[in-house]
Amino acid sequence: MSGPAVEPATGTVYFGSHDGNLYALDLETGDERWRFGTGGPLIGCPTVTAGHVLVGSYDGHLYAVRKADGEFAWRVAGVGRVTGTPLAVD
Repeated sequence: MSGPAVEPATGTVYFGSHDGNLYALDLETGDERWRFGTGGPLIGCPTVTAGHVLVGSYDGHLYAVRKADGEFAWRVAGVGRVTGTPLAVD
């Protein structure tokens, strides 16, 4: 499991898992808001931007997922496994 990214303004915590999913949980209750599946384990911490959550996967891609509903936005192929934490500037 990767380290979490916490967004206090929305009460959401985001984290990746070895099962290949990016999870969004309610910060107070722990209830799952959504999950997004990738093709490999998620090792690096997710990065939260104004409208997306970015996460790298062992499947060799960097994913952008919509914060509001966990739907796929875009992905970029890396060179090998993506294990680091993305850096973004809004």
